[in-house]
Amino acid sequence: TTLIYGLRIFAASKQIQGSIVFKPWDTYCDIVVSHTPPAGILDQNEFGHHTGSIELRKNLSLHPPKLCIFGGIASGHGAIYFGETLCINSAIYHIDRMTCDYIKYGTPTVIDIM
Repeated sequence: TTLIYGLRIFAASKQIQGSIVFKPWDTYCDIVVSHTPPAGILDQNEFGHHTGSIELRKNLSLHPPKLCIFGGIASGHGAIYFGETLCINSAIYHIDRMTCDYIKYGTPTVIDIM
């Protein structure tokens, strides 16, 4: 957990040797940041499959922060509340694997947390 301007921020995922590893948090935090979305929350890929993390969703339920921000699945771009937690998928571009073209799904997200 990192403290910035009085806000406790937790990085919930990191990439190790090509795999994303999730770290649970066991104390209160204000903001959770993750590359991958939580399961079932703005996590549908371009084929309609839910690809989010079950571990991240479980921890959001156990220790809900005020904000959970993530990317990873650009087609899920947007914001929604999960209980009291504002979940924001801030990803805006996806690379089409067939054409290598960039597909834009949204605009940058600005959050005023002060």
